[in-house]
Amino acid sequence: MDLEVSVSGDEFYHAQLLLTRLRRRTSVGLAILFLSLLALAIVLFAGGNALGVLLLTPAIVFLIGRTMVRYVFLPETSLRSYSQQKVLHSPQLVRITPDGIAATSRYGQGQLPWDHFIKWREDDRMFLLHQTDNQVLILPKRVFAGEQQRQELVALLISKRIPAA
Repeated sequence: MDLEVSVSGDEFYHAQLLLTRLRRRTSVGLAILFLSLLALAIVLFAGGNALGVLLLTPAIVFLIGRTMVRYVFLPETSLRSYSQQKVLHSPQLVRITPDGIAATSRYGQGQLPWDHFIKWREDDRMFLLHQTDNQVLILPKRVFAGEQQRQELVALLISKRIPAA
């Protein structure tokens, strides 16, 4: 299957959100932990135990900080990273075969066998094929000719035993 791929700044940002998205179970667990710690801090403070509140503060700050990083700082760093990755701006011809993925652009060409990918994930807008936990090949779904091509890619990933993230 041949795809012509270029990634826009908005798509790159969306990929970063998808890359940093927690699983639903983890998100719910962190929300429960945050609310529990906050309630405990309020109870301790109301009971006059300022030391208990002081001890809980780092955990609460961590949970708030993680949210700030994702929704406040990620858009800016994502835009900067996108502007630095010039290869994403120009079209690439991506060929997906049973042997791996080959890409050709005006900057050069490369090929990765399937065993170089450790996992994959998708949402309604794109596929991320992970080479490492943080290094991904971004395939916007708009480049697929139709649902059939998407299903072929998923079937190929499953046949190559690349787990979904």
